Amino acid sequence: MRAGAASVDITPPMPAWLCGFGVDNRVATEVADDLHARALVVEHEGRAVALVACELLWLERRNVQVLRRLIEESCGLAPGDVMVACTHTHSGPDTIDWWKTHPPVNQEWLNTLLRQIAGAVYLAQQRLRPARLETHSGHATLGVNRRKRAERGPVQMTANPEGPVEQALTTLRVVGDDGGLLASVVHHATHPVVLAGASLVVSGDWPGELCRTVEQALGGVCLYVNGACGDINPRAGVGRSYAEMLQVGRQAAGLAISLLCGEPAEPREALGAASVDISVPWQEHSYLTVPQQRRLAADGGLVTEVQALRLGPLSFISAPGECLVETGWKVLAETALRPAVIAGYTNDYVGYLPLQHIYAEGGYEPQATMLTQEAVLQYVAAAVEVADRLAAD
Repeated sequence: MRAGAASVDITPPMPAWLCGFGVDNRVATEVADDLHARALVVEHEGRAVALVACELLWLERRNVQVLRRLIEESCGLAPGDVMVACTHTHSGPDTIDWWKTHPPVNQEWLNTLLRQIAGAVYLAQQRLRPARLETHSGHATLGVNRRKRAERGPVQMTANPEGPVEQALTTLRVVGDDGGLLASVVHHATHPVVLAGASLVVSGDWPGELCRTVEQALGGVCLYVNGACGDINPRAGVGRSYAEMLQVGRQAAGLAISLLCGEPAEPREALGAASVDISVPWQEHSYLTVPQQRRLAADGGLVTEVQALRLGPLSFISAPGECLVETGWKVLAETALRPAVIAGYTNDYVGYLPLQHIYAEGGYEPQATMLTQEAVLQYVAAAVEVADRLAAD
């Protein structure tokens, strides 16, 4: 088995409109930390697959299709063997024309961005060398559920310590034949919103600081893959200071570093990918009007993708948007693919993925989605089917 990794700078040119909060005129006045696209390519028995983690809020299906074509042309990787995840930072540039009062995305810049991301995969492929892959998991207390029903009234977006929350932090360690760390993947499930709408700086938020800290401490390239965090906010709060954001990132990095420095685990030389496109019933998203109308016109309906990717001892199951924690748990409970984690904000963005009881309760998440209740169940079934197919391979 061989592996290679690379990181490229994707910080947008200034001035840049920041997206992630419905705030007019949120134009960056400073670059607090550069944004990156990080890629890991793994090869085994003549097949290569890639995991890409971008410090962006989102990429939609059409962006990923272009990106995969660029990667296929430069690297020869099949489109279905490339998984593209976004960390979901709320302090970066828009890529999908999300807010009607914001100017449209500059297509020349977007095309350059996609070439830069493809370049990370190209560089990672050039760096392939013998490696072993190991996984470890620990307990994290970074997040808190953000859906709380008022005594009288609808569900509010506020901290709910009694609500469901993901507490696992999982790492994938990619070790070279000399014992050095070539790359690492860190997976957890908490929204990157320590910085909020009042912040006017470009930043990867706490996952960006996590990756920088791990890279500085251990070397190699550190990818962060966000999980089923659609209803999980930082326990430290939303709209805090830059210093507080750094503290959250370093707290997460401390746990990740301890896991990455743990005892050697049993490596597994397994590799694979499986995916399926699904056409699902849709509803009107509460604010993504422009991208939703564009994709409905182009595809004659709402089409998205579900993918599973195996990298040695750990597998990733994609969610094309903001998977709520219980939705992710349902997928993982029903699939035979073990161990596996949910890769949120991956290969597409269609909004939130809530289960039926969340639609019944109301609140923000079941409105901010293109998916009907039936569509989310269709996603769950497709995710289980694709993951099971990979498990049987």
